[in-house]
Amino acid sequence: MGASTPSASTTLSNTPLAIQKLKPGHYAGKNIVIVSVDTLRADHLKLYGYGRDTSPRLDQIAKQSITFERARAPRGLTWPSLVAMFTSLYPKSSNVRSNGDLLAEDVPTLASLLETHGYATAAFLGNACGVFTRNFDPSFCGTDEAVQEKAVTWIDQHDGSPFFLWVHYKAPHEEYLPPAKYDLFTEPNYSGPANGKREYLDEVILSEKVPEASDLSHVVNLYDGEVLYSDALMGEVWDALSKRGFLDDTIFVFTSDHGEELLQHNNYYYHSCSVYDAVLHIPLVIRFPDRAGGGMRVPQLVQNIDIAPTLLELVGVDRPAGFEGQSLRPLINGEPGANENFTRSFAEYHRRDVGWIGMIRTDRWHYVYNPEEITPVCRPKGDHFEVSRTELYDHAKDSREEHNVAIEHADLIADLQRELLEAFGRQSDYEPAERADLRVIEQLKAMGYLVQ
Repeated sequence: MGASTPSASTTLSNTPLAIQKLKPGHYAGKNIVIVSVDTLRADHLKLYGYGRDTSPRLDQIAKQSITFERARAPRGLTWPSLVAMFTSLYPKSSNVRSNGDLLAEDVPTLASLLETHGYATAAFLGNACGVFTRNFDPSFCGTDEAVQEKAVTWIDQHDGSPFFLWVHYKAPHEEYLPPAKYDLFTEPNYSGPANGKREYLDEVILSEKVPEASDLSHVVNLYDGEVLYSDALMGEVWDALSKRGFLDDTIFVFTSDHGEELLQHNNYYYHSCSVYDAVLHIPLVIRFPDRAGGGMRVPQLVQNIDIAPTLLELVGVDRPAGFEGQSLRPLINGEPGANENFTRSFAEYHRRDVGWIGMIRTDRWHYVYNPEEITPVCRPKGDHFEVSRTELYDHAKDSREEHNVAIEHADLIADLQRELLEAFGRQSDYEPAERADLRVIEQLKAMGYLVQ
């Protein structure tokens, strides 16, 4: 499954930022490009310690960029995580807690705030159709190939005024079927049943039988081919920006909405039911127009709700009072006390009308609290994902979260539980969100995204 992510003891490298600090408005008027990849595990990128060359383009870009080693998503599900990134609100606050939940019209987003400051906006999505595209004009949702063509064409034809571009690719979301050009990791002589298709993946999950090692390896190999493919797609966007001369005027962000279990827990391949780092740990790489901090690695815990306040501050746009994330600028600058503001991340699993599971991650510990002892349901066919009432993982010894040590740390759990409940409040206080239209809901059901 690859190497674990770099150690939390990693220190910030000596970079130009030690000489020239970033200030609010440092990149006023500069473009912003966010490339996000659906279902991309951070630890399946070479940049994050993986043993395979799955991300050659990203690895090159990272030499000019800042890599956040331990960025995290607030939910292992596409709509809540993407909305969190663009609103700087946890799912509990945006009320987009499941796929198909709609963001209220009066909630400010990164796109709406930039639009009011004169930015042209565009979004091209390979997944998450219907999540929200207001304030993006144009917006498009289709296959990754169509997304790529339209995004590159839009870049080629843009007039050069400040813009905010969001490109979201579906690969490596299941099914794991990389184009032949990128299917470089599978064994040529493999002849087993694993084929990366949903029917096979579902059969493994429902059977509750651990597959043969060769079969699991083949699925992971296919997934890695999809990762390589998404890296190439991202590279083409980068090349289009370079061709137009936009890179020196653009903040470029690479990230994902969540990862993928790949049978690391509960004999489960996917993501929506997971409460673990396999799904919650995401890549985050930010490249600034002047390449400031190129090669820096930041080991502190950051969250995807920190992306919007960071970008707004750096381009000189005021953040809304309701934002729950914080700017990463003081952390990047190494300002006194900044590290202390990045010692916690929060996440949740939420099942409509059934219950909630809360997670809190510290530098060392990952605490999972399931007060109502609910069982996440992952597919309409009825497969379940077992989560204990209390789980605790020690990342100093157990980076893959295989050993629940809750029984050994009662005092620590009491403190973490108190902190978690203070952050999330009473679940009964939350109102159901408005749902997407029937067409979108049916699409989500067809993809296996909705079981409620």
